Amino acid sequence: MKVMTNHERFAGSWYPQDPRELVALFGAPGEAARQSANAPVLAVLPHAGLTFSGAGQGAFWYRWFERIQRDPPWDLVVIVSPSHYRHVPEGQIVGAPFTEFATPLGPLPGAPVNLGDREDAPLLEGEHGIELLLPGVRHFLGESVPVAAVITGPLPTTESARAAAQRLLQRLPDRRVLWLVSSDFTHYGARFGYTPYGASADPAIREAVQQDDLRVARGIAGGELPGYYAVLGQRSTVCGRYAAALALGCLEGSDGWSARGSATGSTGNGAVLGWYTSPWPAASFVCYATVEVCK
Repeated sequence: MKVMTNHERFAGSWYPQDPRELVALFGAPGEAARQSANAPVLAVLPHAGLTFSGAGQGAFWYRWFERIQRDPPWDLVVIVSPSHYRHVPEGQIVGAPFTEFATPLGPLPGAPVNLGDREDAPLLEGEHGIELLLPGVRHFLGESVPVAAVITGPLPTTESARAAAQRLLQRLPDRRVLWLVSSDFTHYGARFGYTPYGASADPAIREAVQQDDLRVARGIAGGELPGYYAVLGQRSTVCGRYAAALALGCLEGSDGWSARGSATGSTGNGAVLGWYTSPWPAASFVCYATVEVCK
């Protein structure tokens, strides 16, 4: 089989090349967290520079660290990312059959299958929404679980998300999958052209944005695609909002999946594990949230 490597593009700038410095950004194990009896099947992790997003990623990974060490509950990790640098048409999924993903912590095995509607390896290789999740996968899972990645275009309706998910699932090997949705949350301020609550560093603005984000995050945690779209709203700057929709659509279309939650808070399926922002106070800021959905 021809080796097709996803090379590093952001190491040394968005995160350290030095393995010890890199691992430290994920934080350390805290007190034992209450876990679902069932393993997670979906997580939303932030993808900013790891100085900002490492703690948010670690909040998920360390929660399941002991179980992962005993027996990883997944046979495949699928990273679902938005496209930050090139336009992807509405409803389209892009993939590439990488056989390995390079990280400063060592290579990750790839699942050499293209899960997208079309193949575009340079697009995936240049997408920080994919690369910024790879060091965490490598650190916490080692080389035990192969990785695949896709980028999705806009999915403005429940129907478009379901259609895209069905196409992806037809190409997916029959495995226990962990869907990793790569997303930061609200991008607020004049810098981002989004100031519905004003353009200042007023703490009330931060609180209002937090409530908006938590509604969306809880919609994901509920594990139900219609419920998620009901709280998403028409004007959102959550960059991975359609990546989350695609992953939820894939859960909905999976054998044996039955969402039991709602968009009102911690649910029978999942929970919001944390929310924070880039340095505050600031008139423009980015928000980060960590979410999990369990069986």
